[in-house]
Amino acid sequence: MFDINRKGFASVETHAQPIVSTEFECLPSVLLNQFYAKPIEVLPVSHDQLLAVLSNNAHYRERFGLTQLPVHFPALPRAFSQSLFPKLGVVSWKDVVGMQTIPDALLNTADYSPVLECWLNAISDRMALTLHAYRCSSNTPKLYLFPNQDFRERSEYRLSVSHGEIQGVNCYCSRRDYHEEYLEEIKAWWSSLEPFETSPNLTHIFVDIAWCKARRAYVIIDVNPNLYLLDQEVERRCV
Repeated sequence: MFDINRKGFASVETHAQPIVSTEFECLPSVLLNQFYAKPIEVLPVSHDQLLAVLSNNAHYRERFGLTQLPVHFPALPRAFSQSLFPKLGVVSWKDVVGMQTIPDALLNTADYSPVLECWLNAISDRMALTLHAYRCSSNTPKLYLFPNQDFRERSEYRLSVSHGEIQGVNCYCSRRDYHEEYLEEIKAWWSSLEPFETSPNLTHIFVDIAWCKARRAYVIIDVNPNLYLLDQEVERRCV
């Protein structure tokens, strides 16, 4: 989402609340109902655990003078029979090689907390920068364990939405199933959803979707703030 530099931190600090407001459980129910899946497990993360997570990123640790600390979870007795897609608040491990998903072989255990601790100790620059929004807004994220779903054969589309109204749609990941006429179809799909009130923190968002063959419908796979439009609003207020 950002470069881990002074400008990146300034943007996160300015828009911390809109960033954390796109966390799964913070979204309006009309959007939650369109998600590709509900999380199988949702685990709270304390302030101390978040600080430990951030301390394991070298750039973040150096910038804020943190002492590196291991991330610890209490024993979590449960075995999973499928691979999982983990998200810590609003971030996933998509840019950490080999850690985008947690294989089911690692989860067939009487206590899966060591597996989660391994993931939480491996935080990329992008993840650390985005998670900084939680510290700025005095919030803590939750750790979501979604069932992993493979969309690699499906084109992925990004909707630009302002005040709940679709402003545009583009295909940011084109695959063999892509057809240009789908763009108008997606606009009609969004318009068919129930209107929802948008808080100031969800005024400008990006909604990423894909076609789900099993449900024979478009499904939401991610929601993020549109920082470009939010920056423009800040600039207008400063004029």
